[in-house]
Amino acid sequence: MRGDKRVLLITQRKLDVSEPTVEDLYEIGTVANVMKLTAGPHAMTWQILVEGVMRTHLDVLSILGGLAIIV
Repeated sequence: MRGDKRVLLITQRKLDVSEPTVEDLYEIGTVANVMKLTAGPHAMTWQILVEGVMRTHLDVLSILGGLAIIV
């Protein structure tokens, strides 16, 4: 992972929703620094250690191709 190692962590309201929409996500998230990134067997899974930096409120969020886009 190169460059900025910050990620936005957002949780979804219901765990049983396999493909959440914007309405399924909470409006409050956490900006975090990626401290360690480790690939699992055959790069099928990843272990990611993060450190929370600050809370953030999501004003505009949309999902495009399975990725969350913050505008």
